[in-house]
Amino acid sequence: MDKPLSAYYIRSSHNTFLTGNQIYSDSSADLYRRALTMGVRCVEIDIFDSPDGGLEVYHKFSATTRVPFRSVLEATREAASSRPVRGPPPSRPGAAP
Repeated sequence: MDKPLSAYYIRSSHNTFLTGNQIYSDSSADLYRRALTMGVRCVEIDIFDSPDGGLEVYHKFSATTRVPFRSVLEATREAASSRPVRGPPPSRPGAAP
């Protein structure tokens, strides 16, 4: 990297697991697979202890549904072994060419 960090586009995802809003929507491990195959390389995973002693992913202090952490790991593994969709990132005003 020979340019300032602001010259680079980093594909990231926030609340990757949510199908809608962060208050009461459904959660899905499939959204990790989708984001990663679309070229996202930084995803957020909110992991919490589940009542049965396992781990689950959900948005804390909300009514979103919960996804087993294992499902997220499996979706991530599947996406990592597939060929990502490549394309130019969206243009950004003021970004260096």
